[in-house]
Amino acid sequence: MKKKIFQQIIISIFLCGCVYNVMAQVKNPIIKAAAFYKIQIHGALMVDENGNPRPANPDTLHWIVLETQRKPLPVIDSVFYFGKACIFTIKEISDKEWTVGKLINSNKKTGWKFQKKNSVWLIEFRNENEMGRKGGSMIKLKATVNKKTIKLAINKELQLEADEMY
Repeated sequence: MKKKIFQQIIISIFLCGCVYNVMAQVKNPIIKAAAFYKIQIHGALMVDENGNPRPANPDTLHWIVLETQRKPLPVIDSVFYFGKACIFTIKEISDKEWTVGKLINSNKKTGWKFQKKNSVWLIEFRNENEMGRKGGSMIKLKATVNKKTIKLAINKELQLEADEMY
């Protein structure tokens, strides 16, 4: 008799633990993610006091495109590029078909078509020290959904052709 009661208690504790674990899980609302970058060299060539050309300081722009479920919407807390925190801006893309630009060394434009029921976000950031790349995941995002933290790593970034600047 005691053995049967003990088994029922153990089974009840086990089932309660399973139910709690399932309820604690947060469904990741991020459906698709991709990263792109573009190296821009601005305008006229700079020269020193003797008229010798000075090396241009390129400006690298980075974008992350996220397709997410409408609910729950993730709140992006931080963006890390090769382990360094970046200042970022985020905006919603209202078009359901979006062209990012032309891939470098190709005439092929790249873009996405999104499902109408989803939200699409564009995260733009710049890394102040492009030379500071270390190992690990290229881009890491940390977001909050329903008071739970989710993390996303993007290990591939596609380079786009630079815009012509005069």
